[in-house]
Amino acid sequence: MWKFEHSVECQVTRDFAWQFWTNVGNWPAVDPSVEAVKLDGPFAAGTKGTTKSRSLDSVNWQITEVQDRSRACIEIPAPRAILKCL
Repeated sequence: MWKFEHSVECQVTRDFAWQFWTNVGNWPAVDPSVEAVKLDGPFAAGTKGTTKSRSLDSVNWQITEVQDRSRACIEIPAPRAILKCL
């Protein structure tokens, strides 16, 4: 098993950061490889989404956990694997 952790420090309030990140329409603004992101419902556990890359096929994923203004987990299927939070 591999483990990967990522964090970013910003000079903004927690509420601003949470609102920015949970609005998936903002994702292309911070990742130039992303063309568009679609969410099939609210930003909540169980909601499915799709990320359209500028150079690769679209990727379907699902939000599996949300702790408001704190944490969200997204599962992303990959060939012979699933990327997810622990």
